[in-house]
Amino acid sequence: MTELNPIPALITHMKNPIMRDLTIPLFVSSLNVGTGSIWVIYQVHKYHSSSTEVGIYMAFYGVVSAFILGVLIKRMIPAYWNEEQASVYGLLLQAMQYLGYGLVPTYWSLFVVVAVFTVGMVYDPALKALIVKESLLLPDGATVQGNLQGVLCSIRTLATAFGSLLFAALFAESLKMHPEASYLSFVLASFLYFISA
Repeated sequence: MTELNPIPALITHMKNPIMRDLTIPLFVSSLNVGTGSIWVIYQVHKYHSSSTEVGIYMAFYGVVSAFILGVLIKRMIPAYWNEEQASVYGLLLQAMQYLGYGLVPTYWSLFVVVAVFTVGMVYDPALKALIVKESLLLPDGATVQGNLQGVLCSIRTLATAFGSLLFAALFAESLKMHPEASYLSFVLASFLYFISA
């Protein structure tokens, strides 16, 4: 039953300083997935979006994301960025994207933010690829790949759950402070991406 417990595998991976240096930014940046729990409320509150406008935005974001992860990433990483560059530049672009979410004044500005900065989402597969490559250099690297995938999945799941609570609470508190302070959640998300980079 010990094999099903992700904690020993996580401890093993975190003992390696390079693995730790790569895994911590993955956890911190994954907290921002929690902003999805407040997105619709945020968009309706700040931009007075109708359900149709929320749907249009979500569809646009989905198409752009699919294009980046399905088509563009295959051409970008070997041709323009290596995995280290894609991780760092991608995180910085994500930081700018989330800052844009917090600060742009109009609904239609969101589409510009998505079109310009969503390419930063290449950081996630690039960072995971770096972690996998580094794990292969461990003494038992060839045998830890299954454990590593479990660890990465656990990290993402825990960060998403915690991030959802964090951003929902911050959003609620920011509205109590001032109705115009709803952007604070996205400023925090931007900061988390920045320190991850």
